[in-house]
Amino acid sequence: MARSDDVTILISFKQNQLNTGAIFSITDGIDRVIEIQSSSRKKELRFYYRFERRIYSETFQIPEIADNEWHRLSITISDSQLDLHFDCVHRFRRSIESPLRNSLELDKDLSRNNTSFESDDNKEDDSNLTLWLGQRGPKHFHFKYKFQSRNSHRVS
Repeated sequence: MARSDDVTILISFKQNQLNTGAIFSITDGIDRVIEIQSSSRKKELRFYYRFERRIYSETFQIPEIADNEWHRLSITISDSQLDLHFDCVHRFRRSIESPLRNSLELDKDLSRNNTSFESDDNKEDDSNLTLWLGQRGPKHFHFKYKFQSRNSHRVS
């Protein structure tokens, strides 16, 4: 993510009623970097992201989120703009702090403040980024759901 200008997350899901949980999450150890939550009780999606070591959130009201039907969700982040499509219809556009740009700046700050006597070539990558589907981590925020499986494509 740190080397990318744009990122899009696409998910097809069917949510159980009276459930709140994480649909998609990227964590760094126990800290969330990006997370999409759904609440059928409040009929909303929540997008959480980390910027300058703080967690920010955007909330999107979606009345039909827990109607026992399959839905498609896409969230695109391009610099400091977030676009949300629900069932292939553009529903929201928001200006946000750029979590992608922040990742680049954080990497630069860490390398500038390196006080170790080891050369960077000998260091191991200490990032612990983990992708979670249907939960925030091994024990947290389980989403009662069904996901549709699709072929994954990576575009360089």
